[in-house]
Amino acid sequence: MDVTRIDPLVSQIQSRFGWKISGQWNNAALTAILQAGDQIASYIHSLNQRDGDAIVRRHFPAQFIHSDWLGSLWFLKGKSFVFPRRVVRLAPNFEIYQHPDWHVVHELGHVLDNAVRRLFPATFFGGGLADRMIRDTGGRPQRCGLRFVPRSDYIERCTLMEHWEPIKSYGNTCVAEDFAETFVWTLFSSYRVPPRRLDWMRAFLKSLE
Repeated sequence: MDVTRIDPLVSQIQSRFGWKISGQWNNAALTAILQAGDQIASYIHSLNQRDGDAIVRRHFPAQFIHSDWLGSLWFLKGKSFVFPRRVVRLAPNFEIYQHPDWHVVHELGHVLDNAVRRLFPATFFGGGLADRMIRDTGGRPQRCGLRFVPRSDYIERCTLMEHWEPIKSYGNTCVAEDFAETFVWTLFSSYRVPPRRLDWMRAFLKSLE
């Protein structure tokens, strides 16, 4: 039985945020997706008093599927990822993570990064919001090559002016993850976000209509 045809949680996700849900999902997974959308919408509304649901529909155009054959590749196995631009492929059993809604918000950060680039995914080739954030906070995203590829010299090469603490933080791995981590932690634990990035993300989200 295809849950997308009958589950009221799916109907709520689709009506509020316009997200397509493909495949069969349990209630815990659907609840995490719904909560992620609600957290984003509520946070943006708290900044600008605008319709948060409408802003999510406009700027986070996502489709959710289970991780398919791409997830069997050795470097993606067991992970959630976005490919090519707005399809969020969630890891098996992501809903048992400590904060599954935070996990979904992180992936939606990649969707947001990609949303401003029309042809190729910004999370791969740059030209999206992640590049803009890094440049505006004193970094050089153009020196990082493919934006999703982890670099051991990411701080020295790309973001010497400001970086995450501690040094081994996930945000210090590459441009795409730096942006997605800034997005998710701005919503949930802003004290962890480097100050220039936090100011940038808050100002950007406040500007959305």
